[in-house]
Amino acid sequence: CSPAQSDESAALLPPLSDVAHVNKAIALAVARCACREGLVRTDRDRSDEMLRAGIEETYWRAEYAELHAADEKA
Repeated sequence: CSPAQSDESAALLPPLSDVAHVNKAIALAVARCACREGLVRTDRDRSDEMLRAGIEETYWRAEYAELHAADEKA
């Protein structure tokens, strides 16, 4: 996921616009490892498709309310 893997002069970390993609890739790798090691207590399908669906279903997305400056009175 690091741009520096293919270009020495590139940034070490990916741009912030790629954070969600990187987070989901890490989550999938962790989920695969947990399945492989028998740490998953479920009879559900453990295919990559199902793991990705579970990640999407539980992925937290920041949703901020729009803020407006209050009128200041001196």
